[in-house]
Amino acid sequence: MTRDQLIALAGWYKDSGNLSADPRKKIEVVDVLENVATAKLVADWGVDFMQLTKTNGEWQIVHIVWNSHPE
Repeated sequence: MTRDQLIALAGWYKDSGNLSADPRKKIEVVDVLENVATAKLVADWGVDFMQLTKTNGEWQIVHIVWNSHPE
C-alpha cells in the first residue's frame, strides 16, 4: 500500500462512521536499540507492527505491517 493509498483508506474509515467515540488504542514498545525500534499498535481496525529508525535525532516509521482482528 502506498502512502497515498493509506491516507485515502484512513479518510474512508473516518468518514464511514465505524469509529467509536472512544476508540481502542494501545501502543507497546517491543524493542529499542540505539537507532532502531519495533512497536505494536492495537486499535479498533486491527494490529499494526512498525519498524522505526532514528535519523538526525528523529524517529521515523520505515515499515508497517498490519492485520485485521481475527474473527
